Amino acid sequence: MAHPVKVLSNLLTLLAEGPPVALATVVATAGSTPRHPGARMVVAADGTSWGTIGGG
Repeated sequence: MAHPVKVLSNLLTLLAEGPPVALATVVATAGSTPRHPGARMVVAADGTSWGTIGGG
């Protein structure tokens, strides 16, 4: 799992470069889950990702 600061740092870098980028954030969970609210993942247009919002 990438450190949250590194995930956001990569997001800022990608936004500055201009290609499409997405930020996924877990906002709520129910029951037993591998990640808690606040978990983040950045995904670049080429499919490269940093962080995780899942358990696998």
